[in-house]
Amino acid sequence: MRSRTYLFFALLLALLVVVGAQPFTRNLLPTVQKAHATNVSILLIGFITGWNASTTKNPTITVHQDDVVALGLRSGDGAPHQFLLDGDNDGVADTADCPTMDPCSTTFSTTTITYTFTINLAAGTYTYYCTVHPTSMLGAFTVSPVSVGATTIPVNKLALVAPYVVFAGLVVALIGTIVYFAHFSRRPKTICSFSPNARSICQFRDHSNP
Repeated sequence: MRSRTYLFFALLLALLVVVGAQPFTRNLLPTVQKAHATNVSILLIGFITGWNASTTKNPTITVHQDDVVALGLRSGDGAPHQFLLDGDNDGVADTADCPTMDPCSTTFSTTTITYTFTINLAAGTYTYYCTVHPTSMLGAFTVSPVSVGATTIPVNKLALVAPYVVFAGLVVALIGTIVYFAHFSRRPKTICSFSPNARSICQFRDHSNP
């Protein structure tokens, strides 16, 4: 009888471990994928008085990390110009840092060229210049963090809580079963024997003492 009881408890404990481990091995929340990089096309026309001086002078450029920027560059006044992004934020249009620290184009004139580079900078605000006319041709260049969008991810709260409720229920059931068997296994058993003169003699025997 005792061996069967121990076997029952062992099987119940094994079931409890297997089922109870499930909440900790599954992904309860959906995985949010990183947004893909975007190809960004920008046109800047150089004038000694400022970038795009004939429209919006020295416009603020906003991109995201990992974006691939295709920058169209052309001189609008016939003067030579060169684009440089102050990637190390040292406040200087220094061609010595070009193109290792500061992304920069070649010098261009009235023929449009395309300078392509990837935004490998920390999020923040930088300054872009013309290296030939840095005091008048400069503007803000904002790098935003990689965005995952504004979509709200639905979460099934019941699905999150249910495994833990089941686990707690199994624990309670196991404890209750142990208490039940422990209680009844200790109840004394009445053993009766009969004497030759037909008188019965009964005594109690404790199951806990074989």
